Amino acid sequence: MKLLFIIFLGVGLGKASVAKSQTLPMNQKKLVKVVVAKPVAKSVAKPVVIGVEARHYNYLEPDMSIPVNHTGLLFGIWSEWYWENSLSQGKLYGNVLYGDLDYQGSVENQNTQVVTPHSAKTTDLIVKINSNIIFDLNKFIYIFAGGGFRYLYDRGVGSEFYTRTGNWVYLPLGAGFNYEKFSVDIEYDLIVYGSIKSNLSEAISTLPDLTNTQTGYGLLITTRYRINEFWALYGIYEFWNLEKSNLVTVSAKQYHEPMNSSQSFGLKLGYHF
Repeated sequence: MKLLFIIFLGVGLGKASVAKSQTLPMNQKKLVKVVVAKPVAKSVAKPVVIGVEARHYNYLEPDMSIPVNHTGLLFGIWSEWYWENSLSQGKLYGNVLYGDLDYQGSVENQNTQVVTPHSAKTTDLIVKINSNIIFDLNKFIYIFAGGGFRYLYDRGVGSEFYTRTGNWVYLPLGAGFNYEKFSVDIEYDLIVYGSIKSNLSEAISTLPDLTNTQTGYGLLITTRYRINEFWALYGIYEFWNLEKSNLVTVSAKQYHEPMNSSQSFGLKLGYHF
């Protein structure tokens, strides 16, 4: 019995010794750091573009006895802000154009009602602001829709001229194509409300200041070439067609704003940041 007890004791101590040799002390273990990935909120890209532009501008009233033209260069500044969230994406953009134009038209003698050709300078200011929501059809083609506002200030140089101001609210609808460094946008602007105010009393004190409603449409085509990460060059063409306004009757005489159109084309330079 003593011999059997000694054998069992030896085997038990041996197993304990082996088990102990297979278990390393904590200071000898190779520590493995387990990193648990945390969800990262999606950053909202808000690239901003600012720039300058130059355009050749032409305004035409074709139905006058002597057609009226305003022609010359307009210079301006512009900006775009692209925004994005979990539900949609879009763009807020606008520009300001200003310049002194060459006026070719006519003046009417209020006593004799004789119309004679006339040339002068006229100052024009045009302001636009748009906001669109953009829908991607695929990685190259997108469509957009939104709302916009256009403001016009026009004042000829000379006592025979008066100030004209216009306000138009419109719906910009369009599509675009974007491939690597090149993109093109085509935008149709449907005017839903428009008005023209003519301060006739500035030229002839006995005449009233009039406000006429006037609608129509616009077209804007913009191409872009991305030079590098920061700079881009744009080509632009813009056309507006305004219909003959409503008639306003004052002292048995009717007044209206004639049908007119304007078009401009030029270059823009933009800086992205």
